Amino acid sequence: MKRRNFLSYLTAGLLALAYLPASAQEPVRIGLDAVLTGPGANNGERIREAAQWAVDLINEKGGVALPDGSKRPFELVVVDDQAKPDVGLSAIRRLVGDKSIVAFMGPDWSSVTYPTLFVGAEAGIPQFTSSVAQRITQEGHKHIFRARSTDTDWMGALADYLVKQEGKKKLGVTYANNEFGRSGRDVFVRILKEAHGLDPVVELSYAVGDKDFTSVAGRMIQSGVDVVVNLGNQPEGALLVKDLNNLGFTGLFAFNSADSIFLDLAKSNAEGVVGPLSWVHTKPDDKSKAFNEAFQKRFKRDPIGHSVIYFDAVNMIVDAIGKVGPSREALLKYLKSLDTWAGVQGTYHPSAPTGDMIHASVVIRYNKDLVPEVVSVRD
Repeated sequence: MKRRNFLSYLTAGLLALAYLPASAQEPVRIGLDAVLTGPGANNGERIREAAQWAVDLINEKGGVALPDGSKRPFELVVVDDQAKPDVGLSAIRRLVGDKSIVAFMGPDWSSVTYPTLFVGAEAGIPQFTSSVAQRITQEGHKHIFRARSTDTDWMGALADYLVKQEGKKKLGVTYANNEFGRSGRDVFVRILKEAHGLDPVVELSYAVGDKDFTSVAGRMIQSGVDVVVNLGNQPEGALLVKDLNNLGFTGLFAFNSADSIFLDLAKSNAEGVVGPLSWVHTKPDDKSKAFNEAFQKRFKRDPIGHSVIYFDAVNMIVDAIGKVGPSREALLKYLKSLDTWAGVQGTYHPSAPTGDMIHASVVIRYNKDLVPEVVSVRD
């Protein structure tokens, strides 16, 4: 073939490739590590559906826009960590080992996130997490982006509400003996002391998976507290408030995971329960209302805080890809230079040195109709 003809064919081929529909091109991939089996699977499934919904909406518009104006299909690769650190380590290694995955999200459980941080750090891949334990962002990792307000934000909002708005002084603390529960306990007790000069009347721990909370509930009532603050996961929180009610507790139950998953488990026992959340579907701002309406239309139920967290995370990654392309290194560098990004949950600050991008939170209280009324907002 003559050189001129070869160049003509080559040029024509490249032009044809450039104009291939997005579905015919190699997709841009991002990963998600979530709890899809075992304890917390309900939460993990909500995370997966929100992330996939965000991906689907982008593909409905032709795919991920690249800096040159072209588009490629978008794909979510999901792995299950079963809420177990060893399983999570293997799952995250699979994600990071796939060089086509340019960023990943998760884990949600702090007990899985903390011991696996080194994997993403060594790979230099952007990692978005919804874990709230403080030490996750206190060890200098540059690849981590916490897409959720921390337990410092939550515990500060909760302590202020209980002491200043409710006027409570006699608080008892119960907490799960895992990373999430211990971290929440440490932060709450510290803030209670520093901000309000109070110590808990009594503190009790329990194991994740415990089924009988009669003893814990009884000891709390005997101590004379007017608030039981529970720091842990939804299944145990629902059992504890049930046993407190069965034993005639007339005080306030405050729970750091008082979301719709807790409500589904606690049912009528959730009435009057208060708790801090990163976001709730009854939050009255315009972005929250629009998101809630679209989510309800799609899924026929209310979103939870994790729905917004992972929806926002996907869209933040997509916006970054549109600026610098699907490269781990370029994405990490760009995100660390980005001062603000506006999402549904609030204003994020990806360039924050620690990786703590957002501090928005609310305190809710379930009314007699079991609707989570917003009683306090922090942005």
